[in-house]
Amino acid sequence: MQALPLEVRRLGPGEGELAARVLLTVAQVFDEPCEPLPVAYVEELLARREFWLVAALEGGAPVGGLTAHTLPMTRSASREIFLYDISVVERAQRRGIGRTLVATLRELAIREDIGVVFVP
Repeated sequence: MQALPLEVRRLGPGEGELAARVLLTVAQVFDEPCEPLPVAYVEELLARREFWLVAALEGGAPVGGLTAHTLPMTRSASREIFLYDISVVERAQRRGIGRTLVATLRELAIREDIGVVFVP
């Protein structure tokens, strides 16, 4: 079975329903207790420029995603991005989707003049 074309992009305001599905998918991959988030809550998150949700979609359906947060630095007048969560559903693993999610976040960060993306 051939995989559907992969779309990887940052989700933003107005995409609350899709974003809620991506966030649920991310949590389920980790087998964490979770519940669907209210779309209004997710829209609030998406409206915050310091919140990043990068989704991996196949045929419009979530197969992975990452969340990250922009942090202001105190040693210089700069910002860095803290990559908080990243996951890919089991059936889509080992195809470079996680790597593509991180690469997309890094490219988007550079466009916003943010040179550092880190994971503790």
